[in-house]
Amino acid sequence: MSLMKSATWIAVLLVICLAVWLVSGGEVVTAATEPPAPQQADAPASSAPVRVEVLHSAAQSITRNVIIQGQVEARRVVRLKAETSGRVKELPVVRGSRVDSGTLLVALELNEREAQRQQAEAQVRQYEYELKAAETLKQKGLQADTRLMELRAQLAAARASLASSAQDIAHTRISAPIDGILDQRPLEVGDFLDRGDAVATLVDDSEVKVTAMVPQNHLPSLHLGQAASARLLDGRELQGQLSYIATEADSGSRSYRVEVSVANPEHQRLIGMSATLQLPVASVRAHLLSPALLSLNSRNQLVIKAVDARQQVAEYPVSIVRTAEDGVWLSGLPAEVEVISTGQGFVSAGDPIEPVAVTAPTAQGG
Repeated sequence: MSLMKSATWIAVLLVICLAVWLVSGGEVVTAATEPPAPQQADAPASSAPVRVEVLHSAAQSITRNVIIQGQVEARRVVRLKAETSGRVKELPVVRGSRVDSGTLLVALELNEREAQRQQAEAQVRQYEYELKAAETLKQKGLQADTRLMELRAQLAAARASLASSAQDIAHTRISAPIDGILDQRPLEVGDFLDRGDAVATLVDDSEVKVTAMVPQNHLPSLHLGQAASARLLDGRELQGQLSYIATEADSGSRSYRVEVSVANPEHQRLIGMSATLQLPVASVRAHLLSPALLSLNSRNQLVIKAVDARQQVAEYPVSIVRTAEDGVWLSGLPAEVEVISTGQGFVSAGDPIEPVAVTAPTAQGG
């Protein structure tokens, strides 16, 4: 009986639950079947402006330079050669010494040269005497014209022989033709010199020249007489003028040789040194900024990030005009611009920013 009663009550409860379900519309809402809440329409993405430091920069007029590597050479080099043969008797000047024009550098032994000169002098005197006597006889009608002509020819030959002998003696004493340094002297006392042998090399260092090869695209901007400068490896600056531009390009590099003359009144030892030659070619407007402010954009261009009128990041492709000790000169920016000096690494073109002005460029960008 109790079992029957329990079954009856269960049936009643099921009927009640079914009635409730029908009244509610036939849906049973559970956590698993609860519908998702409706999504709102996507709002436009917005981010807070990034705080960056900016500095004001104004363009300045500077000179664009062609910068090329070159070397310092002597303006004038004289290589002496023997004009007669003989044995070296004397070398009065030490190699490397500074000499004046006319200074004796090498003396050769005379040997029989002096005797030959004296003989030539004697012949000249003899023919002069014979010619004078023949002219006296001619006046008296006792001398034929052919004899006079013969004597005159002999006298001329004797005088030429005397001059040659004197010149040969002079060639035994080799002197400096210019002021300069006795740079090379491949001789020792006792060496035998033949005509044409090298004797000495003199270098005039009162003026030097800086030589280099200029690419052909820069040639139209150059002209003789224009100012130029060169920096040596030790930091010294040389000032001079463009004194030579080659007419024909080098067959290998297709570049043109140029020379810049530089006065060297203090005779500094410059010849042979490497030098960076700077040739001004044009005046441009550029900004002096720290190289740390440069960035690369997606096209691998050098850019400077700045603030535009909408307080957003603007990227300006720039070119390096020249370098300086305190930064780099850049072209491609507006005449006046607010450059992002700190924080440019965290923003991109078009990002909103909150600029904070600073008075000087920071040492490093970020």
